[in-house]
Amino acid sequence: MDLRLNYEKWDGTIAVPARLVDEELRLAGALQLKVLLWLFKNGCENSTAADIAKALGVSVADIADSLSYWQLKGYLKSSETAAPKELDLFEDALQIQDSVTSEPAKQAHFDPVPKRTPKPDSAFVAKRIGESEDLAVLMQEAQVTLGKALSPGLSSTLIAAYDDFGLPADVILMILQYAKMRGKTSTAYIESVARNWAEEEIFTLAQADRKLRRLDESEKAWQHIQSLFRIEPRHPSKAEEAFCDNWINVWKLSDALILEAYDRCVNATGKMNFKYIGKILEGFHQNGIKNPDDLKNETEKPGKSSGKTFETSELDKLINAF
Repeated sequence: MDLRLNYEKWDGTIAVPARLVDEELRLAGALQLKVLLWLFKNGCENSTAADIAKALGVSVADIADSLSYWQLKGYLKSSETAAPKELDLFEDALQIQDSVTSEPAKQAHFDPVPKRTPKPDSAFVAKRIGESEDLAVLMQEAQVTLGKALSPGLSSTLIAAYDDFGLPADVILMILQYAKMRGKTSTAYIESVARNWAEEEIFTLAQADRKLRRLDESEKAWQHIQSLFRIEPRHPSKAEEAFCDNWINVWKLSDALILEAYDRCVNATGKMNFKYIGKILEGFHQNGIKNPDDLKNETEKPGKSSGKTFETSELDKLINAF
């Protein structure tokens, strides 16, 4: 690459966690990364979602969604002492060092997946295909599955998935079939899925099949909520997908109860907000409420007069913050 950094533009610097670059750069969306970089520079003490929305030229709802994503990832956390309009930044995010260690990797038939795997060059790829019948078949089937010739970069990625990540050829083919089904066949996407599966120790067809069923359930949960809330057809953010999967597949809440939370959110804020709705449903879940009958029984208990399942102040904070 015939380029170099222009240090004349470096009139100031901000700290960015190495973990963010290693683990999130490929997976996080462009807006989500912009939001976090803005917060790294400006801090949270006197910042609001509206400030960030104005700076980035997007809606407050988009900012709220990005904040939810980073909160789920642990880079932001709630602060009990924060003023209502303050954002809660993960306090130690800027102090994450390259030397952060994780718990020992579980024993498996391969070494722990490296954070950065040097890509094999064309000569090495050709050599490995000649040495391994499994890899030769994998390359042939990959072309059939994707319906195109493999680029050098994708060929290298498949070799790395097999050699470095420890994924069997048949499992890698299932990843390719999944990527083709979702219309995401870029080398970067396939590599990120392969790395994720290896880290989750998905090494057999049975495990891969369970993983695909789980992914399908998550996608269907989004489609269901999309229809329930009458959201225009679009791809969900990671935070939205996580919310929907939790409500439908994990907590198994009824449509009526989800719509009750939706109505409370819109009545209180004048708009739909996934994080706000999620907070209401979390309160329902913690009280064992799964349907309107449970809600009615809960509110009719002695001492229950308002029908609210968690403190009003919690909702007020959400309204003020977003």
